[in-house]
This record gives sequence, C-alpha cells and structure tokens, in this order.
Amino acid sequence: MEAYASFFRSINKKAQSKYYALIPDILNILPPIKEAQDGELLTKALVSLIDLAEVAPKMFKPLFNNLVQFSVSVIQDKDLGDTPRQNALELMATFADNAPPMCKKDPNFTNDMVTQCLSLMTDVGIDDDDAEEWNESEDVSTPPMQEVCILTNRSSTKTRAIQITLRASSAWIV
Repeated sequence: MEAYASFFRSINKKAQSKYYALIPDILNILPPIKEAQDGELLTKALVSLIDLAEVAPKMFKPLFNNLVQFSVSVIQDKDLGDTPRQNALELMATFADNAPPMCKKDPNFTNDMVTQCLSLMTDVGIDDDDAEEWNESEDVSTPPMQEVCILTNRSSTKTRAIQITLRASSAWIV
C-alpha cells in the first residue's frame, strides 16, 4: 500500500487515471489485516490511503461505500487500539474535505461520520483521571457542561477540529 501511494504521488496527473483500476485489488488487503488484529500494519495502510485520498479521491468512487463501511468497522473495533481507529476516522474526514459531492451521494456517510466521531469521543480509558473523578462524583442533580475538542493533525496536511458541547443527554455540534 505504501509503495503504491508513493508511486502514485510520483507520476503526473494525466497518468494517474491509468492506475485507478488497481484500487480494488489494493483495498482487498485491508480485511485480512483487520482480521489479524494487526493495528500497526492497518495504521500504515490507512495512512497510505489518506495520502491517496488527498491526491485523487475520485479513484475510490466505485468502492466508496465499501470503504466507508470498512472504516466504520475499524472505528468500532476497540481491540485494534486508538491509532488505527483514529486513522479510519481521518480517512473519512479526508474524503469529506477533498470529495464532498462523493460523500453527499453516499447514503450513510454523514450519519456514520457523526456517529463514529461521537463514539470515539465517549471512549474512556482506564487511566483517564478526569473520568475517574467524574465516575466517583455523586452529584447527579446538575450535570457538568463539558466541551470536547478533537484535533487531528498530520505533518503537512490540514488540521481539522470537531468541537462538541455536551450537557446531560443533549449534544450540540458547533
């Protein structure tokens, strides 16, 4: 996957379309990596896909729905670890940035993107001191207002921020 991404970036725009046909075969390596629970290898593959999605997101158009479903399955798999799960969300965000019409046409993209983002934000780690203090608190009459901000930043790419304000069981997306 990394070799293909590097090669793809090195060729000119006109020649890139000739290699779109290889994408289905390249994406077929993802499910076995996920099934093997190899988070490190899956992270490398997802980072390569993010690079490809930045350069030519339209090459994924025929398989976009399958890629969204796969990304959601990675985000939901807590056994994989945080990095591959966050990279799967980053892949979906990259498509939202670089191919909004393609995302709009997918019937599940928006719902899945928001749902999975919120799901990742609710994950509480064992060593999360703030969560431990909150869990031990017995004051249930006035739930605290909390502002959560997720930033994903890759070296030379854009920074994306999703900010959510939570109060009791209501959520607002800012």
